[in-house]
Amino acid sequence: MAMVFIQILIWKALYSQEDATNATEAITLETMLQYVVISSLLNIIITSQPLQYIANQIRTGNIALDLMRPFNFNLYIFSMEIGKKIGRVFIQIPILLIFYFSILSNLPGNEINILFTLIVIMNAIIIQYLINYIIGLLAFWWIEVWPMDMLMNSLIKLLSGSWIPLWFFPEQLSKVAEILPFKLIYFDPIRVILGQIHPSELQVIVLQQIIWVMIFISLAIFLWKYGTKKIVVQGG
Repeated sequence: MAMVFIQILIWKALYSQEDATNATEAITLETMLQYVVISSLLNIIITSQPLQYIANQIRTGNIALDLMRPFNFNLYIFSMEIGKKIGRVFIQIPILLIFYFSILSNLPGNEINILFTLIVIMNAIIIQYLINYIIGLLAFWWIEVWPMDMLMNSLIKLLSGSWIPLWFFPEQLSKVAEILPFKLIYFDPIRVILGQIHPSELQVIVLQQIIWVMIFISLAIFLWKYGTKKIVVQGG
């Protein structure tokens, strides 16, 4: 969590500058600090890495044994990731409580906001998982997929608003981010948590998330179907 404190110090320094931009002036320092903390906490919950296990199983040839076992391979991987998330949350509980009472305790807490917060976070978890899962399935063809993983993680961090909120993006980059699914993982869920979204827009965000989930599920099914027919074994 050292990065959280570093980001807080950086944003405080930026806001202390007299020549702050109009975009910065429109967002208060308190809101920005809340954004940083929420983004870091969501990262604990949202981050999934099924790619590593999938790519390793394919590279070693163990995927052939997994396919013969009496359980659903995909559900098995998903269950492992859920278990990892639960473990990370329990480990980070003391830190979560400190941040909540020091920075996040004054967030809006009406029933509608809480309900949509849970929905958008769950959808964000699924979207991030599916993106990583799909890259893992590319190992059926490419064997080594870590370069694609690094590229995709960087794109997600940049265009999702995980590092820098889309509020401060240049107009052209903001337009690109708007049409991609990445902002639905961090930026939009954080806006929901902060209570900065009108109720009518909440429904649009959830609908967008569902559409992208369906797209990614369809792509994953396609890759899995044809990938299992073309297992390339290296060193196994």
